[in-house]
Amino acid sequence: MRSTCLRPATSQLLLETLTCAVDGHSESTYACAVKFCGGDEALAKAAPGAVLTSIHLRALALLAGRGELHVFVQKYALFAAGRFPLGMRRSTFTFF
Repeated sequence: MRSTCLRPATSQLLLETLTCAVDGHSESTYACAVKFCGGDEALAKAAPGAVLTSIHLRALALLAGRGELHVFVQKYALFAAGRFPLGMRRSTFTFF
């Protein structure tokens, strides 16, 4: 996320900031997912949505001043490290 995006003061600026944070990631994420999902079209379509949501939530956490240890920032870090956190069942967190 570009640091120049982090400067909202009104709801309109907040929406523009969040748009700026995710702008341009959809196509590249889908292309990467198609390459690595082994032909699973449903997973390749789900991945960009999950990544964009993660970027959006990270931006919200940082804008709120929650810092690098916030769960939204940590979830984004999993994507940035090449992992796809699919979810949690009981005490097990599933990754792709």
